[in-house]
Amino acid sequence: MYVGPYELKYLPTVSDPTRFSVSAVCQSYGDACIRSFLIDPTGEIHQTIEPRLATPTDPLIPDCEKYAKTCRDIDWPQPPG
Repeated sequence: MYVGPYELKYLPTVSDPTRFSVSAVCQSYGDACIRSFLIDPTGEIHQTIEPRLATPTDPLIPDCEKYAKTCRDIDWPQPPG
């Protein structure tokens, strides 16, 4: 399913079919979006700036983004080069 510049995917958990993750993969980097996201089974939101599906080992989004506050002094990762 596509929503805006993202492809959304439902990812069931193999070991427990009652749990799942949701991914939002950017389809147009630099044009309409700059990150891809993964909501893991615990509700945590992971992000990557690489053109791929985010994984549970990617960093979490900053708290200011979770709670719709202005982010200050965030060390944004640089795209690979």
